[in-house]
Parts: sequence; structure tokens; C-alpha cells
Amino acid sequence: MGWDTPGPGKFEANLSLNLSEALYAIVNVSGADEFIGSVDERGWYGIIRWFEGKSRHFIVEEDNNGFFTYREFSDMDDANKIWNGIVEEYYVEE
Repeated sequence: MGWDTPGPGKFEANLSLNLSEALYAIVNVSGADEFIGSVDERGWYGIIRWFEGKSRHFIVEEDNNGFFTYREFSDMDDANKIWNGIVEEYYVEE
């Protein structure tokens, strides 16, 4: 296990502890660009569109057990397609 690999805990399902912590801080300080849900229900989801340097986009999730995960996309269209599917599924299940 490397120094940037998360151990057991909130970020354990992610590849990078540093990126996990940075995304979690963004969500809690300035918020995601869009979000849906609640950790008290079926989970909280957000999309972060990041354009500094190279284009990177993230879909983040925090589940009702407090685990925080992210998926990274280099293509905004791919990220938006997955995001729109999450939003559609969320509203269908209500």
C-alpha cells in the first residue's frame, strides 16, 4: 500500500487518498456544480466540473454509511451522460 492509497475508512474504495480528500473538501466548502439526494436516504451525488489545467470531471457520492467515492472523467460529455443517468434513476425511484 502506497502513501497515497487510502486505508480503511471514509475513502477506502478510491485509488487516491489525496484526490479523495481534495474532492471531499471542495464538496463541503464550495459545493458541487450540481447535486442530488441525501446521505440519510439513498445517498448524495454530485458532479464537479474542473477546467484548471487539463479538463477533469468527477462524479462523487457519499452513501448512508459515510463512505465517499468518486469517478473521474476526462471527457465532459461522458461525465454528463453518467450524471444524467444518475439524476433520471434517482427521480424514477422516488
